[in-house]
Amino acid sequence: MIRILAVLAGLIFILAGLVGYGVLPQFLKDGLLLGYLEVDNLHNMIHLSVGVLALLCASSRGLSRMFFALFGILFAIAAGVGFYQGGDLVFMQVNMADNYFHAGVAAVFLLIALACSA
Repeated sequence: MIRILAVLAGLIFILAGLVGYGVLPQFLKDGLLLGYLEVDNLHNMIHLSVGVLALLCASSRGLSRMFFALFGILFAIAAGVGFYQGGDLVFMQVNMADNYFHAGVAAVFLLIALACSA
């Protein structure tokens, strides 16, 4: 099951990266993904990289669990720094909606990693 979730996460992140680059412009409104989430080139590259890594890690249960644990922690850090900075990360532009989204992704990823640890 965790391997399937890794594939789904990978496809979603790749789609988000492609949408951010304007491949599907109907999902961009005023330069914001889905009208709420800030995107820029660095954001898009990160989304694509995370997606590819998720697909690669889906090759085994252990790698999938490691992916969700590691990126759950990284997204939690990104959310925390974003909230602390008042909306922006040090190295890329984010808005408060991004911070809440990153916190949500972190929670889901960490729950998946913990639930599939047995």
